[in-house]
Amino acid sequence: MDLTIRLGLPEPLRHEAALLYWEAFGEKLGRVLGPRPRALLFLERVIRADQCFAALGPDGGLVGLAGFKTAAGSFAGGSMADMQAVYGRLGAAWRGLVLWALGHEIDNDRFLLDGICVAPGRGARASARRFFTKPSGSSGRRRCCCFCRRPIR
Repeated sequence: MDLTIRLGLPEPLRHEAALLYWEAFGEKLGRVLGPRPRALLFLERVIRADQCFAALGPDGGLVGLAGFKTAAGSFAGGSMADMQAVYGRLGAAWRGLVLWALGHEIDNDRFLLDGICVAPGRGARASARRFFTKPSGSSGRRRCCCFCRRPIR
């Protein structure tokens, strides 16, 4: 499949990006950001279009994305005000604490690839994986294309 990889998310694809992110990470984040309708509201509100690479198919539709963190911010971070707008004061308080605990040790002085999501059934998984990773020596394994150098399974 021919993909166009671009820095940044086109604004009309924000809803698709929230859905794709939730499908990829909802199982991991569901207890904190759920239920699903509220999580999607939150994600649509906080997605930073400038903090990702977007993989677009020939029709211009979103087939994948790679969110990242830098000193400038993260793809799906948001603020306490964003949390309160979606979850209320009490809901935002405990969610904020949990999310802080999960992410406070991140080294934001460097580029960190935060999450890769690829839409199922679009034939893009292998293409996106090749773009966002690179071969690692003679082992044949692939590693993340950013500084973290983590093996990709």
